[in-house]
Amino acid sequence: MTLQLVSNELQLTSTSEPRGKFREFYGCPLEKMPELNQGGYKPLSLSGMIKRRLHAPRDVLEAWRENYVFTSDAAVYDGKGNAKIALDSILLRSINTQSEVSEHPPEGGLLLSSDQWEGLDGDNVLPLSSTEIERANDGGFVYKRGSWRPVNSTVRKIWHFLGRGMDLKEYAELVHTATGRAEVMNVVFYRNIDSSPLLRPWLLGRVRDNSLAVGLGNLAYNRGRLVGRRPEKRVSLVQKVPSYAEKESVYRMLLQ
Repeated sequence: MTLQLVSNELQLTSTSEPRGKFREFYGCPLEKMPELNQGGYKPLSLSGMIKRRLHAPRDVLEAWRENYVFTSDAAVYDGKGNAKIALDSILLRSINTQSEVSEHPPEGGLLLSSDQWEGLDGDNVLPLSSTEIERANDGGFVYKRGSWRPVNSTVRKIWHFLGRGMDLKEYAELVHTATGRAEVMNVVFYRNIDSSPLLRPWLLGRVRDNSLAVGLGNLAYNRGRLVGRRPEKRVSLVQKVPSYAEKESVYRMLLQ
C-alpha cells in the first residue's frame, strides 16, 4: 500500500485546500505536542478524525484512513476503577518533556494529583463508573434491525460523547466494508486499579484495523502520531470608527 508523503511526512492537506491546513506530528507526544502548539495548530479530536475519514478529498483520503492517531481527547482514570472522558483536554495539550508519566506497564500515562482528578468536570467531561467501564469495555457497533447500532446502552453513551453527537452509522458501515467484521469500532479502556490518577490520550486505530477507540495511549511512545489543524483566520466584519483626530485630519486635507 502506497501512502502519499512529503518530506517523510504524511500528506493530510489536499491540493484543493489551504496549504498546511492539517499537519502530522510523528514521534513521542511529549516532544511533539509543544511543537504542534508552537506551530499555531490545534490537536485534532476523535470526532474530527472520523469526519475527515468520511469526507476528506480523494487525494488524501487514504492517508487519513490508513493511519492511527493520538487525539486531543483524554481518558482519565482515578486508580480505583472509575474513569472520565475529557474532550479537548487542556491537561493533555499542556504536556511536554518535563511531564511526569508512569513507568510501570502499560507505560506513558500522565501522572495526576487527586485534586486534578476531582477538578475534571463540566460539559466536556463524561464521568464513568467502574461498572460502566466493565460493561462497555471491548464493545462496539453491531448490525441489527437494519442498521449499525452500539452493542449496549453504555457503549452508545460513550460513542455519543466521543463522537460529539454524530450519527456514526455511515462510519460503522465504512469500517465494516474495510474489515468484514460483525462488530466494529470497539472501545477499549485501561483497568487502572491501585494506582494514582492517570491521563491517557484516546487513540483512534486505522480503519482496516477495525477503527478501535483505545483509551490507553502511551505519551512516551516514540511512534506516536498527533494531527494538528490550523485554525481558519476569521475576517472581522466590524468596521473601525474613525476617531475625532482622524476626521479632523481628513477635513484639513480636503480643505487644502
